[in-house]
Amino acid sequence: MDAVSNLPNQDGATFVIEHLMFKQINFLSNITMLRYWVFLAVFSLAIAGLFAIFLVLSKIPGLDGLITWPLSFFEKGLIAHVLLSIVVWYLAVFGCMIQTNRRSSIGITEILGFLILCSGTILCLIPAVSDRGQPTLNNYIPIIIDDLFYYGLGLIAIGTLGAGYKLLVTEKHNSDLGEAYILLIFVIIAIIISGIQLKGQPLNYAYNERLVWGGGHIMQFFNVTLLISAWSVIGSISKSNIFFKASILWLVLSGLVSLSFYFLWPASSEMQIQSFTNMQYASGISILIFLPALSGAMYNSFFNKSFWDIKKFTLWCSVTLFFVGGIFGIFVDGTDTRTPAHYHGMIGGINLAFIGLFYTVFFPKLGYAPLKGKLVSCQIAFYAIGQLLFIVGMYITGGMGAARKVMGTAIDMDNSLGIIAARVRDFGGGLAILGGILFIFICLRTLFRKPERKKIN
Repeated sequence: MDAVSNLPNQDGATFVIEHLMFKQINFLSNITMLRYWVFLAVFSLAIAGLFAIFLVLSKIPGLDGLITWPLSFFEKGLIAHVLLSIVVWYLAVFGCMIQTNRRSSIGITEILGFLILCSGTILCLIPAVSDRGQPTLNNYIPIIIDDLFYYGLGLIAIGTLGAGYKLLVTEKHNSDLGEAYILLIFVIIAIIISGIQLKGQPLNYAYNERLVWGGGHIMQFFNVTLLISAWSVIGSISKSNIFFKASILWLVLSGLVSLSFYFLWPASSEMQIQSFTNMQYASGISILIFLPALSGAMYNSFFNKSFWDIKKFTLWCSVTLFFVGGIFGIFVDGTDTRTPAHYHGMIGGINLAFIGLFYTVFFPKLGYAPLKGKLVSCQIAFYAIGQLLFIVGMYITGGMGAARKVMGTAIDMDNSLGIIAARVRDFGGGLAILGGILFIFICLRTLFRKPERKKIN
């Protein structure tokens, strides 16, 4: 205490707080923090997969009455699946990226941020597995109308801010991650402003749709920022590349323009809704800006006989699936399964880029040799081919009238094309699920094994 009390112009309590928040904490290293983020990412996918299995089981004749499912479990389970497989998974990968590239020490704010994010995720899952709340399958972040779910989303936002704050303080060299963090701030601001503008309106589907509509669109810019960052790593594209910098800057500016809509129109106005809808094309423009650098990386990987290298193989699969999903998006109307075919393709492409990071960046950082071999290659191929067949089949059945967001969509089964498309969709979905299970198996098997070599600092 004498050492603390003798510090000039600083009382003991202030010193302790600042030391905990901004100085090095010896009991937790960057590598240990990366391991926690990797575990969160893998377990979020694993639990999302369990919810997907339970969704199918809840609709199987016989089991639907044999097992006592929570009220509206299909809708709630679908919400939990989306939350874990998109929101939490993406944020966890973002956390892994931060730890992989960081140079400064861990602060207590980052530790608390991680714990708060995990706590918020658990809160959101409670209504999904109990007889609480009313599910609303609104776009972007579907919501269960229950205080625990709303509080959980709030904690996820607070935790994310705490976990990444150093990107704006001491980690400014990670420019692309810092700009992704800024976009997350825009997302949170957008949802807060929507909540203020919608104050007093009843909690229902329309409320939740308006609440996350703007923030959900801005979050797409965050997702694409992570994708471009992942492509640059697995494609060996320098982050000083002018096309890389320009695409990231474009996404941040797009997020800023989108945020300005709240100051032009109220959250419930059709003009604001349409303006956010039109901003979806901005993500596509960012990809086109980055395309020269991406094309060069793919060309070099193909003709330098390194196509079957895990990084290059993942890059080709990711880009192919993402662009097929993007092309499908040109012809959707939002009412049938052509819409989920579009975004499942793009999400699948993003997931493949992230998978490449786990195999070739995150695990080596933890001290494991880069993952490769037949099992890893088969996992990537199963997921990529399965997801491609799944979205093609879904797109065709959607064009024949299959409705989205319902189980067992009805199409004319007397139509040979419809029967074939449905079979292709189901086979592809099963193959993609197998690929997902293999990914989780490979990750958990690796994490519970002792590192083979010295960790990368």
